[in-house]
Parts: sequence; C-alpha cells; structure tokens
Amino acid sequence: MVIATGNTAVLMPSEFATQVTVQFAKTLHEAGLPGGVFNYVTGDPAEIGDFLTSHNDIAAINFCGSPRVGQHVANIAAKSLKPVTLELGGKNPLIILDDADLDKALEAAMLGIFFFQGQACMASSRIIVESEIAKKFIPAFVEIAKGVKVGDLSDPETAIGPIISSRQATRVKSHVADALEKGATLLHGGEWVGNCCPPTILSDVTSEMVVFGEETFGPVTSIYTVDGLEQAMQLANDTSYGLSCAIFTSDISSAMKAATKSDAGMVHINAMSIQDEPHIPFGGNGMSGLGREGTDADLDIMTRWKWITIQVD
Repeated sequence: MVIATGNTAVLMPSEFATQVTVQFAKTLHEAGLPGGVFNYVTGDPAEIGDFLTSHNDIAAINFCGSPRVGQHVANIAAKSLKPVTLELGGKNPLIILDDADLDKALEAAMLGIFFFQGQACMASSRIIVESEIAKKFIPAFVEIAKGVKVGDLSDPETAIGPIISSRQATRVKSHVADALEKGATLLHGGEWVGNCCPPTILSDVTSEMVVFGEETFGPVTSIYTVDGLEQAMQLANDTSYGLSCAIFTSDISSAMKAATKSDAGMVHINAMSIQDEPHIPFGGNGMSGLGREGTDADLDIMTRWKWITIQVD
C-alpha cells in the first residue's frame, strides 16, 4: 500500500530477521521497481529507530513490536505530529464453550499457541474453557502437546523450533518460572532443548503472576475454567491488550453477542485466534496498538487530504 499510494518506503527490519528483508528487496529490484522506491536499513535498532522516527523526511510511521518501544516511537513522532500506526501484540483469549465442537477447538488451540513457537501477536496465550467441556478438553490438549516434536525445523516432523533469540528465551523461561513459584500448575512442559521451548501448558494461573497479563511470546498458554459465557468474557477482557479473540460454540447468536462485548479489535467465531486477510483492516485496541493496517485503513496514514478551489468569476 505504501508504494501503491505513491510513496517511497524505508524498512527497518528486526535485527533478528534481516535476511528476509534483503531477499525481499532483491525480488522487488529484479521485478523492475525503480531504485530508491523501496529502501531498507539495518543496524542498532535503538539508534536507527530514533533517527528514522525523528527525521524530517519521514512523513509517517508504521511500527510493529513491543508496547514499550511502541510508546517510545509514538512519543518521538508526537514532537513533529507525524501519524503513527502501532501493532504491539496481544494476550489473546481462546474461549471454548460447552456446546463447542471439541475436535475443532483442540485443533485451534494447538495451532493457536504452538504455531511459529508461539511467536505471533495473535497467539492463543489464554485458553478459557467452560467447566463441562473442560473435563474432556484439558486432558486431550495435554496429550496433543505430548506428541508435539521440538527441535530442528529442517525436520518436517518438527512443530516447534528455537525461540528467536537468547534474550527472548530468557523472557519465556522467566514467565513460566514466576508462575510456578507463585502456585501455578504445570500440566505439560519441562526441560528445554537448547533454545527450544517445549509446548507449555499452565493452570491455576492468577492475576499476580506475570504470565497472566504480559505477552510471553512463546509456546506457553494458560488454561482457565469458567462457568458460563459471561464469566468467560469478563476474564477475556481482563487484560490491557485487545487484539484477537476466538470463540468456539454452536450457538452463533450467543457468539455474536459475546463478540460485541469483547474488547478485542478482531473476533473469530469457531476459528483460531490467528487470522490475517489482506482485504480486512488488521489491528487491536488498548496496548495492542493504534490504528489499523490493510485495505482502505492504510489510506489515512499513507495519503494526505488537500482541498483545492478555483474561484470562477
């Protein structure tokens, strides 16, 4: 959309994933895109990020990252009143009601938290299950986790590979350790394999635990048992984030009512929490970010309104 609206782009990738950007730039160049239209810069993220954010030739900013850095970017941009779009993550609930299709809910839970090592802003890091179906869901989900292969992703049988960095691995370990020290129950998890975190399932998680409110960004989820949809929605909204919410039930009418009560920017009924389609505005509320990405939602930040009149005598 940046280029389609007549702009040039400067992309600063994550310092942990620079080669993807390099290859993308080469592809655009080989396709005939004129030089200078798409640009990328790599290096120290703090130094370069502050420079780009405050530079007079940068007209607008689209940032994807942590809430802490997102707030920092917004503060710098505010000094020159630059428009900003922020995508900052989530603590996304997967709600499973008693009348849900158990097999589909299990599949959504597995993919929702173990996909890409749980390193997705829409990952189902909270699974909220109504009490009756919980009796079947929890043991079945634990059994699935036991069969998830961890290790080298070059092996097609492997589902969970290494965490993106040692710094992030330390964060994941600290979240789990804090929860266990404060009384959480480890339903599945255990020893790491190098930088690879095993599929980790917690229960008895309470609000004083870090993992309750903060995004872990790893294959770690917490299961909560509730009595009824109202209690489920109260728990789902008990977060500073508001990105994605998934609801599994056979009662679509109730699901639609719940969707209107959700604080999330995106609600998926009988589908996993990780969804992204280019024709749909993507984004969340609260600490999940500011603005929307995709389709016409991008136009407000990537274009400017101008009123031109001609006085005719």
